[in-house]
Amino acid sequence: MSPSGLRARAVDFFVEPREGPAAPAEVRAAPRPSVRAAARLPVRAAVLGSAADAVPVAGLLANALRSASGASTAAVAVWAPGASFGRGGPAALAASRLAARLTARGLPAAARGRLAWLRVDDHPVAASVAVRRAAGALDVPLVTVLGGPRCEVIEGLIEEQDLVLVVAGEPDGPLVRLAVDSCAVAAVAHRACAPGPARWLALAGLAGAHGLAGPVRGLVRELAAPAALEEATW
Repeated sequence: MSPSGLRARAVDFFVEPREGPAAPAEVRAAPRPSVRAAARLPVRAAVLGSAADAVPVAGLLANALRSASGASTAAVAVWAPGASFGRGGPAALAASRLAARLTARGLPAAARGRLAWLRVDDHPVAASVAVRRAAGALDVPLVTVLGGPRCEVIEGLIEEQDLVLVVAGEPDGPLVRLAVDSCAVAAVAHRACAPGPARWLALAGLAGAHGLAGPVRGLVRELAAPAALEEATW
């Protein structure tokens, strides 16, 4: 399936007809597909929300994309001005190597679980430069947490993504709908991880697709499938 067709399918899948019932509370999508002409492989995605809500879901999404694409690791870049950021921890060898590669390129990263975690500068311009550098250097999925105000620079970064999740405790609220509707790419509202073991595993870089809403898991598989097929062809 072509990238543009995938985005159209994503929008059709999530958006109910005007006269139909409302979408489930966990998931609500943007009414229009991405304006990008083609997807870039591997997948680049963003998670919008407060750092407390967005970072665990970013871990889930990164691991889901990693698994669906057959990659040994993936990366999470975190832009969350003023928020604290966890250190490294027990990690898979592939994640440790990826973190070392990023650090060697002047992008300090730490490995936790199956993921490499990169904290970018609080300034939006510096953050966008760092995220684009990481995206250009990596051949694995990259998920970017955007935990600050959506200025013009951040909007430009959002437009470069293949998928955006807007995370909140109440994903059916009006502010979340507004955030989803204002995205120029395929966007989906997603419920924040509840406190407990599942959230801890997500932050540790160990949890994956099972923590995501069912429709999002299906979209992740479709987004990551072209990369897997291309790799098999070679």
